[in-house]
Amino acid sequence: MDRATRYTWGGTHYFYLASFPRSGNHFVRYMIDDVLGPHYHHANPIFKRTLGFTRVVWPTLSVGHLAKAKLVMVKTHLQYQHCHSGIPVVYLVRDPRDSLLSYYHYNCKYHDYTESFDGFFQRFVVERRLISKRERVLANFMGDWRENALSFLDSPWVLTKRYEDLLDDTATHLEEICRFVAIDPDVVDRLAVEQAVTMAEQRLAEKRSNTAGRTRGVSGSWHSHFSDEQATIIQDLYGDVMTEYGYAG
Repeated sequence: MDRATRYTWGGTHYFYLASFPRSGNHFVRYMIDDVLGPHYHHANPIFKRTLGFTRVVWPTLSVGHLAKAKLVMVKTHLQYQHCHSGIPVVYLVRDPRDSLLSYYHYNCKYHDYTESFDGFFQRFVVERRLISKRERVLANFMGDWRENALSFLDSPWVLTKRYEDLLDDTATHLEEICRFVAIDPDVVDRLAVEQAVTMAEQRLAEKRSNTAGRTRGVSGSWHSHFSDEQATIIQDLYGDVMTEYGYAG
């Protein structure tokens, strides 16, 4: 990547932290916050509806934030083609079976979803119907897991990280991410990275202790929840792209 030509506006550099929902986006975002410090800020894309058409517009920051933010993360679930060109992207990908199971628990907690996982699977995967109004708007830009993950394959300016690899060696992958997005990679301090990982692990452990019966952030938990039929449906729908990311079988 040519850092001299990367996208800037008003002296501020931007990058995307992109993923399909429930793929570690928040987990990584908070660690980047801790490593990159006070001259860094995060924002979200804005969706505007005009004359019945929904479009994505660039996030706006207050004057105060722009004055201090030299680097801005735009956290998103958009497919690659809806992102601005010339902006570095960190793409987080997770086994779609674990991602879907996590998404089910998320909807139960935050959207008062009361159906069983089987009902959720039928609605979300087979019928492709989303739960909340916001998600239904987002769906046109997000796509399903396959469409989302496929859009980032072999795309320029993209650093891809598997959620499972992040769990195995968080510090190494977090340092690579921070060096990829930082204006000056040399400012990324290994000690700060390790401290950020420690704080993230503490936050995750606390969340897990408060969600009894759920497998929050755990890799491979889908095995104890998916039926053979559901696993076959996922393989039929997403299998080709799962293989590209190392999730076959």
